[in-house]
Amino acid sequence: MCHVVPILDYNNKELLGFFLTNLKKFAKTKQAKLVKLDIPIAVKDEKLANFKDVDVDRSNDELIKTFKSYGYNHKGFSLDMSSTIQPRFNTVTKLEKPIPDLFSKDTRRLIRDADKKFVEVRRCGKENLDDFLFALACTEKRKNYFTSWT
Repeated sequence: MCHVVPILDYNNKELLGFFLTNLKKFAKTKQAKLVKLDIPIAVKDEKLANFKDVDVDRSNDELIKTFKSYGYNHKGFSLDMSSTIQPRFNTVTKLEKPIPDLFSKDTRRLIRDADKKFVEVRRCGKENLDDFLFALACTEKRKNYFTSWT
């Protein structure tokens, strides 16, 4: 499983086709059952507070069509984590001001609270998948999201 892809010119159809074809071949040599890609292309350019309220129709997107032509499936732009096992969107913030000033007052408070509570971020393997799914289910329950695995 691959969660990010190399940085390349996604407008260069020949290069993209070469990458997608060879990624499939490589995955087969490793007996992979799934290749999952997060393409680093902006879906929309909105402030986080407005993100959910702004609809963008990407069904006819040329990049999505190209991926489909090489046998890849697009799972849509769902907002719930349970349909894809990971958050569907990454937020990118342009660093035009000092970092603390970029975030809302609430976000700055959450960052300070996490520091005070000694929140630890670490990379884990498959052995911690149950812990991750439990934490995800608790988060979704707290935020009133539907989960398919609880």
